[in-house]
Amino acid sequence: MANIIVIGAGIAGLKAALDLAKNKQCVTLLEARERLGGRIYTVKASDHATAIELGASYWEGLESSPLYQDYFSTQTNDPSKPYTKQYKETDSIIVDLKDPHKTPLSSADIANFYDMANDALQKAYRTRLGKTFEQVIASCELPADPTQAYWVKKILELQCIHQSTPLSAIGFPDFLIPNDEEKLNAYNEATANFCFVGNGYGCVINQIAEQCKNAGVKLITNCPVTKITTQENGGIEIETKQGNFHADKVICTMPLGVLKTQAHTLFSPPLSPEKIEAINAMGVHTSTRVVLEFETPFWDNPLAPYLLLSDPASQGMREFRNNWVLHGKAILQTPSYANEAQHLSDRALIELILSHLRLAFAQADVPSPKYAIVHRWSDDPYAQGAYPYRTLQMNEENHQALEKPEGNIYFAGADFSRHGFSVQHAYAKGKQVAAEVNSEYPPYKMLFK
Repeated sequence: MANIIVIGAGIAGLKAALDLAKNKQCVTLLEARERLGGRIYTVKASDHATAIELGASYWEGLESSPLYQDYFSTQTNDPSKPYTKQYKETDSIIVDLKDPHKTPLSSADIANFYDMANDALQKAYRTRLGKTFEQVIASCELPADPTQAYWVKKILELQCIHQSTPLSAIGFPDFLIPNDEEKLNAYNEATANFCFVGNGYGCVINQIAEQCKNAGVKLITNCPVTKITTQENGGIEIETKQGNFHADKVICTMPLGVLKTQAHTLFSPPLSPEKIEAINAMGVHTSTRVVLEFETPFWDNPLAPYLLLSDPASQGMREFRNNWVLHGKAILQTPSYANEAQHLSDRALIELILSHLRLAFAQADVPSPKYAIVHRWSDDPYAQGAYPYRTLQMNEENHQALEKPEGNIYFAGADFSRHGFSVQHAYAKGKQVAAEVNSEYPPYKMLFK
């Protein structure tokens, strides 16, 4: 029996710990925060019942995925499990802030512009390697009509933009993406942005955490790791604010945002130059999630999955996810103000957002919210940003270095996935790395074939 420490109780760390414990390893899971889940963070609305996601919000995989089959429900009345609902982008409300009094785009117009954008992006996608997102969009063939061209480009930018990161920063580098026989890593590109999760992703975390406890995992919260030292005999000493721990092997699921700022002091001996170069070749999205809860919807169509506000001066559109379609609550969530959040207080940020909503819906009396949340992921010391993105420097060599263990220290989580940075990718990476560690300890290695 090996003594294994998993650092970080997000979904990757929980899955890794569970599979290791099932293989009769002695597993300790160290989590810096008081809560579990990492960048999955489900809280409640003002009624203390309605789930609000401050982190991961969508189901972006396949319903045939083992993750979905094990932890999701097709019923909406089971509070212990999340469910998913699919919506159409053409049902969204799009308002042009340069002329908010103009009649909003019709569903037919929106559908037409989305079709044009998707066709243009598919053609440009064939030559994407070595280009930034901005360069790919610039290579798209736009309609000759200026109005159509404006909206098609806005939709292209919206589909490519993440948080508030400039499209010029995100790249399409050339690297190998292997096949995934289990379809755990599959990304359902056709529906991902419009497949909402009801009841909260926190239900998945709760289920896996309970399985971990039943399997014998020792779960310790409020336990930030301050030093990871590899000893001469290959053993690893972990220093934390709750004392020191010893392990034969370690699985580190710390986000890249943390590693980018702390790797040089956290590990002794230091990580290899190749690993550091790979970490630096990844970017991390600056992120602030704002939640505004109102008594009733003030927007024209309460069932619109998104309210999208277009400003000619900025890329993409300001995006507001509408919770009315999922929970019957007038709750709007937006990730689109991360840049402004860096220099505004919570109150000033909310007032700025309200000013945009009042401009967009001038015919309505847009009230102040009865409840609001501003969650700044970039200020969270255990996240230091949202999910990562690849720059053009993230080539095959860097990907191999990013994934490779450093001695007896392994790395897991969506940030280390070749497939993507969604919940299913984190889960799959935790499973994969646990299998690698389990394979070192026969006779149990055959259990997880």
